Amino acid sequence: MLAMKRPSNQAYEALHNTFWNKSKDQTPGGSFPMLEGNSANILEDKDDLVALRRPPEEDYLTKTLRKHFPIFFSARKPGVHGRVGYISEQKIQVFVGAVNILLAAAFLFGANYNLYYVQDPHKTLGLITGYTVAFALSIGLITSARRAEIFGACAAYAAVLVVFVSGNLGNNTNGAACCPPQNGTTAAGS
Repeated sequence: MLAMKRPSNQAYEALHNTFWNKSKDQTPGGSFPMLEGNSANILEDKDDLVALRRPPEEDYLTKTLRKHFPIFFSARKPGVHGRVGYISEQKIQVFVGAVNILLAAAFLFGANYNLYYVQDPHKTLGLITGYTVAFALSIGLITSARRAEIFGACAAYAAVLVVFVSGNLGNNTNGAACCPPQNGTTAAGS
């Protein structure tokens, strides 16, 4: 039991409001506990409670969606009545997965598209640095990745950008043909 986590603030608030018969339209002081006597304040200390099941995804985007936008992910439970709402974890996981995929594609495609048209090496280096920092911030704010995972992902992302730039894909600055001439002949003199 000591290894079990505490309930989330949202779950605790729902339990507390149900136990004290509180509703949003009720006047302050009009609530009363379900139990009397010594048991009336049994659920007041959040540290005394444990969650039997915490949501599987605990990244920051999922937490934000669960806390601030529950109406978009509500689930109907048959035979359940009352003031407690249920959130569909499957809907949240699908949405978060779609956001992560779109964000990853946007970072890769957007950076490569922008770097394709930049000719100045100093600007290119600055753009690679800026894109890598933005990529790190997005991973740090949206996912629950640890520092080592963020570092590894940023190193891979920066390597992809550097390979794209150093490969000079599509940028032909001197107007020469893409392939060197064969047998020691020049392109103009053959």
